[in-house]
Amino acid sequence: MKVIWNNDGDGIFSACFLEQFKGWKPFAYYDFNKMVTDTTYIIDGKYVVKNSEVVYVDVAVEGKRRTIDMHITKISQDDKTNPNSLNPNHYISKVNYTQKCAWAAAIAILSYIDFDFSTLTDEQKMIIWGLDSSYLSYFFDKNIFNKWVEFFGVQELATVFNTYEKSDFEQVQYTYGLQGMIHINQDGYLYTVGCRKRGKWCPAINFEAIQKHFPYVRLPQNKHVIEDIGLQPMKFETTYLKSKHDIDGRVFSFALNGKNHGQYSIR
Repeated sequence: MKVIWNNDGDGIFSACFLEQFKGWKPFAYYDFNKMVTDTTYIIDGKYVVKNSEVVYVDVAVEGKRRTIDMHITKISQDDKTNPNSLNPNHYISKVNYTQKCAWAAAIAILSYIDFDFSTLTDEQKMIIWGLDSSYLSYFFDKNIFNKWVEFFGVQELATVFNTYEKSDFEQVQYTYGLQGMIHINQDGYLYTVGCRKRGKWCPAINFEAIQKHFPYVRLPQNKHVIEDIGLQPMKFETTYLKSKHDIDGRVFSFALNGKNHGQYSIR
């Protein structure tokens, strides 16, 4: 299988976990308006990867494309979801948004493959909880958090919440740059940059530090190429858009970023 991943910390961890434990190869990343593709899989200007081989990870794609995802993909409870999306949040919409599983796709992936979390150190566990700020769900509502711990069977991964404070998780997240983003430079190689989130500066992903704990988590080193796949990225507010099926155009990807807003791309 070939993986198209989101260009953030959760996306690259998810892709690397799947490569390490399942042998699935990172193929491209997607950022709501373009694909950035490994040129290894392009010969004479054509892809040598079949659609049947592709799995999106941490990407809320529509249609019947296969994806492993945790995004909220509907506004109204009547909105339809991708039947080929492995996503426990399919019953979540604007009306019950706070009941969602607000975790990284990487956690779900490790659960799906029955990973032995007892082999991890506390630091490794905290790094995983730092992806997509997953640790915040514990401090937001412990009852909802524990419901999802039970659902995924990740009690061992969650033991760190018995020992550490919110500030400890924040420090781990900052030290390893887990909120950083991934881009492509003018020479076609991937690199990581910092970004601003919730008014705070977040450093670039610190792969050197991460590899002391997860040696296989790294950026693909092959040359990549930007592909304009004809998408128009759009942002919306749920005050005005009541259903994703009211969108004029064929939706490629769709996700709520909060109860009252989100983004999508159309062809």
